[in-house]
Amino acid sequence: MTDEQQVRDLIERWATAVHDGDMPAVLADHATDIVMFDVPPPERGIRGINAYRDTWPGFFEWQASGAVFEIESLDITVGGDVAFAFALLRCGTPEQFERKPEQRLRLTIGLRKVGGRWMVTHEHHSFADPTGSPEVSAAEVRAVHDQWFDRTAAKDLDGLLEHIAPDIVSYERAGHLQYVGIDDVREVCRRGLESSLEADRFRHSRSHGSCERRPGRGVGPGPDLCRRW
Repeated sequence: MTDEQQVRDLIERWATAVHDGDMPAVLADHATDIVMFDVPPPERGIRGINAYRDTWPGFFEWQASGAVFEIESLDITVGGDVAFAFALLRCGTPEQFERKPEQRLRLTIGLRKVGGRWMVTHEHHSFADPTGSPEVSAAEVRAVHDQWFDRTAAKDLDGLLEHIAPDIVSYERAGHLQYVGIDDVREVCRRGLESSLEADRFRHSRSHGSCERRPGRGVGPGPDLCRRW
């Protein structure tokens, strides 16, 4: 059997053991001084076989809830008594894959051949950061913010609630100080829009004022409604 096939068999045995929650098989073929950089903390990694062992019980418990842990692709490079491999794995619950079907665990493994036997000396597990750059995130938040004001100015109840979480908590200056949940907040917004419509009709009858978009930072009506600061 070639060295590459030996390394492949070792990694595939390890992945099967992780899925099965088989601790002795997970620890097999790992060096006593292994270093692992994992998804959870600590930032400086896990060092030594005992610390490595301690990371697995919680993962096995989560795995038993119905999660999968299976290799999707595996590439191996061998040179003398040193080898490394990188892989993509399906690691998650059915619910997680329903939300993010393309999510994959990224795995890198370093190995040494000691006494004719391949041993894992390093593991690195990671997921891609889904948050994107701060600039993109800020632009997305700003877009939601602007849409909320625009929908409010347009008296569009469904539109202004589009990005509101079901468990929202809203603090108001009138009536109850706190409203919890989307239904209560929807009712508060509905009453507010109705009141602003009445105010618009009153001002229109008095001065024919209008709600207009102003340059810069404002969406404002005649004197005081729909203003964005």
